[in-house]
Amino acid sequence: MQDETLLILLIEDEPAEAILIKEMLEQQAGQKYSVEHVQYLEEALARLEDRIFDCILVDLGLPDSQGIETALAVRNQAKWTPVAIITILDDEEIARQALDMDIQDYLIKGEITKTILARSIRYAIQRKHNSEKLRESEARFASFMLHMPVAAWMKDMGGRYAYANAEAERIFARPLEAVLGKTDRDLFPEEIARQFAENDSRTLGEGGTVQTTERYPHADGTEHRSLVDKFVMRSPDGQPAFIAGIALDITERLRAEDALRESEEKFSKIFNSVPVGITISDLADGRFVEINQEGERLSGYQRDEVIGHLAEEFLVWKSADERAAMVEQALKEGSVRDRETTFYTKEGKLLHAFYSATIVNLGGKRHLLSMVSDITERRRVEKAIKESEERFRALVMASSQALYRMSPDWSTMLQLYSQAFLESNEGPNSNWLQQYIHPDDQPQMTAAIQEAIKEKRIFELQHRIRRADGSLGWTSSRAVPLINGSGEIVEWFGAASDITESKMAEEAVRRAKEEWERTFDAVPDLIAILDGQNRFVRLNRAMAERLGRPPAECLGLLCHVAIHGTDYPPGFCPHILTMADRNEHATEVFEANLGGHFLVSTTPLVSPDGKLDGVVHVARDITELKLAQEKIETLNQDLEARAAELEEANSELQAFSYSAAHDLKQPLNIINGYCQAIMMMWGDRLDEVTRGYLSEAIRGTVRMSRLISSLLTFSQMGHIDLHRETVDLSRLALAVMEDLRAADPGRHVTTRIADGVVGTGDPSLMRVALENLLGNAWKYSCVREEAIIEFGLAEIDGETTYFVRDNGPGFNKAEAEVLFLPFKRLKGYEEIKGFGIGLATVERIIRRHGGKVWAEGIPDQGATFWFTLPVSV
Repeated sequence: MQDETLLILLIEDEPAEAILIKEMLEQQAGQKYSVEHVQYLEEALARLEDRIFDCILVDLGLPDSQGIETALAVRNQAKWTPVAIITILDDEEIARQALDMDIQDYLIKGEITKTILARSIRYAIQRKHNSEKLRESEARFASFMLHMPVAAWMKDMGGRYAYANAEAERIFARPLEAVLGKTDRDLFPEEIARQFAENDSRTLGEGGTVQTTERYPHADGTEHRSLVDKFVMRSPDGQPAFIAGIALDITERLRAEDALRESEEKFSKIFNSVPVGITISDLADGRFVEINQEGERLSGYQRDEVIGHLAEEFLVWKSADERAAMVEQALKEGSVRDRETTFYTKEGKLLHAFYSATIVNLGGKRHLLSMVSDITERRRVEKAIKESEERFRALVMASSQALYRMSPDWSTMLQLYSQAFLESNEGPNSNWLQQYIHPDDQPQMTAAIQEAIKEKRIFELQHRIRRADGSLGWTSSRAVPLINGSGEIVEWFGAASDITESKMAEEAVRRAKEEWERTFDAVPDLIAILDGQNRFVRLNRAMAERLGRPPAECLGLLCHVAIHGTDYPPGFCPHILTMADRNEHATEVFEANLGGHFLVSTTPLVSPDGKLDGVVHVARDITELKLAQEKIETLNQDLEARAAELEEANSELQAFSYSAAHDLKQPLNIINGYCQAIMMMWGDRLDEVTRGYLSEAIRGTVRMSRLISSLLTFSQMGHIDLHRETVDLSRLALAVMEDLRAADPGRHVTTRIADGVVGTGDPSLMRVALENLLGNAWKYSCVREEAIIEFGLAEIDGETTYFVRDNGPGFNKAEAEVLFLPFKRLKGYEEIKGFGIGLATVERIIRRHGGKVWAEGIPDQGATFWFTLPVSV
C-alpha cells in the first residue's frame, strides 16, 4: 500500500479544519496521500458518481446536511469505499450507531493527531477489505450448505451441536435455534443418543472418516436409517475442535428394495386381474413371452396363439408404422405414456385404445411391456357429451348472469359456467366465499346457505361481491337444490345477476336526500318554503329557533302572523311579488320579532309540469355586518395613515437584522476556528478542564451560528421574491419525513401523508414551511411511544385548507395565541431542541403567499396546524 498514493475524499465545511487534515497527511512518512476537499454533501455525492476513492473522511455538520444521515448518504453512494467520521461531537451513542452502520471509524476533532489519522485511514481500508472477503466467504459457505441434498452438522467436543443445515433441521423436526447448544441426549431417545455417541467416539479415536449406518426417529414419526460419514475437524493448532457428519437418508431405498421383492411375488397373482390388456415381448428377438387375460379378450387371440410369436405375425395394428414408431420411442425414452391409437381384433373389429409401453428387466433380460386400454365406448360417450356441452356453453355464455354449480354443502364451487362479471378459477374452487363475497357479508351469506340447506329450499340473497375488474359491486344470487330420489341434495345450480348500478342509484338517492336534509338544517340562514296561501310548508332549524318553536309546530302557520304579527302580508313582502311574476326578489328589512336586520330573498318553486307550488324564502341576518361596515369605514381611514409608517419601519428593521446577523456570525467563525486550532495543535498538552472549556466554546459558537442563521433566514422571509407555481405538497411532505427518519432512525413514527395534495406557491419556501411544521410535530410527538403524524387537506368554509396533525402533548387555547411569535415555546418542554422561530417562519411564509395559518390543540391529545394558500395568483 505504501508504494501507491492513497486517494482521500475530505468532506469538511471549515477551511481551517481541512488545511490541518491535509497537513497531517502530508507529514506522514512512507505513505503518499492525495486529498480532494469539498464543503457540501451534494458536491461530494456528485464526485462519487464518477470517481473511486481509497477512503472518505466526512464531517457530520455540513451546510446542506446535519447528523449521522450525512455519513449514511456517503456510505450508500460508495458502498465499497471505507468511510470515517470526523466531528466535534463527542457522542458515544452516535459513534456506536455509526459503527453498526458499517462506518469504519469515529474521530473527534481536537483529539486527532497525524499518527491517529493515518492509522485510522489504514485500518479503515484494511477492515473494509477484510469484512468484504469474510462476507463473500460466509455467503459461499451458506449457499453450499443450503443446497446440499443431504443432512450436515457439526458438534463440539462437549457433544453440543454448533451447526446444522436445512436438511438436518428437517430430519430433527426442529428449527436451527432449537438445536444449537443441545446434545443428542437432549434431542433423541436414550438408545438413539447412545448409538450416536458410540459412533462419535469411534470417529474421534480413529481420527479419519468413519462410515456407518444410524437409526433415528424422523419428523414424520417413523424410524429412518441413514448412511453416515463422520470425520474430525481440527483447530489451527491441530487439536480436534468438532466432529462433523454428513447423512444420506437410505430409508426409502431400503423400503423400495423390500417393496420390489413383494411386488415380484404379487405380480403373478394380479397380472391376469388387471383390467388392461398387457403383453410382454423379448427385446432381443421381438417374440411375445406373456399376455394376460384382458389382452386375450381385446385381441381375440388365445395365449398359446401369441407366446413365442412376433408382433408382425398379427394384423392387429391399424398402422404398422405407428406401432414401430411407438416401440422405437419406448426404446429411446424408456417408455410411452397413454398414446391414443386404434387397432383391429382377430375378428377385424376396429377399437379405440390408449397404448403405453415401458422397458423392463425380467430375469436379467430387457423386455417391452405393453399395455392397451379399450376406450371405444368412452370416446362414443365423450363425443356425445362434448356436443351437448358445446350447446350448453353457447347458451350460458350468451347470458349476462354468472352461472355456477355448488357442492351439496356449498363448501366447493364445482364449476363457474359463465364468468360474466366474476373472475374465473379453473377447476373446483373451495375458496369461493373469500374470493368473491365481501367480508362484511360473509356471515349473512353463510347463515342464508345453512338455512336453505336445512329447509332444502331455494337460496336467494342480495349481497356485495368482488368483481372481475377488482371493484366491489352488488349481486342478486339465486340457487336451486338438485335432489335425488332419496331426498338428498346432490348439488346446487345457481345464477348471479349484477345489480351494482341499481344499488348505486338507490344509494345515491338515499345519500342525496340525507345530505340535503343535513345541509338544509345546517345552513345558518333562515330558510322557509311557503305555499300560495303564505303558509309554512317547510322550514330549517335556524328559522324555527328564531320563531321560538319546534319545526313541526310551525308547519301550517301563516308567515305574516308568525313573523310580523299582522293580519295581512306587509307591502314590501317579496313573497307576494314572486307569486305574482314568478321571478326572484330580494329586499333588506328590519324585523324586531326576529331580532335584527335581514337580507330576504325569494325564489319560485316550480314543479316539472310548470305549476307554481310555492316560494323559497332565505333570510340572512346582516345586523353585525351593518355594524361592521360602519366600523370598517372608520378603521380604514386610520389604517391607511399607519400603513405608510409601518412599511418604512419594517424596511429599516429588515436591513438591520440582515446586517447584525452577518456581522455577528463573522467573529463566531473566527472564535470557532481558533478554538479548534488550539485543540489540534496543543490539545495533548492541555489539562482536561481547559480542553473542556474549549469544547464548550466550540459547541457554543456552533449553536450561536445556527441561531444567527435561523434569525437571518427569518428576517429574509418578509422580502424574498416569490416564484409561484403548482407545487406537489404530498411529495414535499414525504421527502421531509424521509429526512426526519434518517436523522432519528431509532424512533417508530406512523405517518399518514395524503396523496395528490397540491397548491400554488414558491417551491423552496413551501419546503421550508413543511420542514418546520413536520419537524415541530416530530419533536413534540417524542413523548408518545406510538407517535402519529398526518398531512392532508380539508374543506373549511368553502376554502381548501391544509393541515399537519400530531398526537403529541398538545396545548391550551391561551398558548395557541403566542405559538407563532418568535422565541415563544410550549412551557414544560424546554428540553426539546429548537430556537423558537420555526413556527414564526411558517407564519411569515404563509402570510407572504397571501394565506393564513393557525393552530388548534387539546392538552395531552395532540395539535393541528392549519394553513391556506390562494388558489391562483
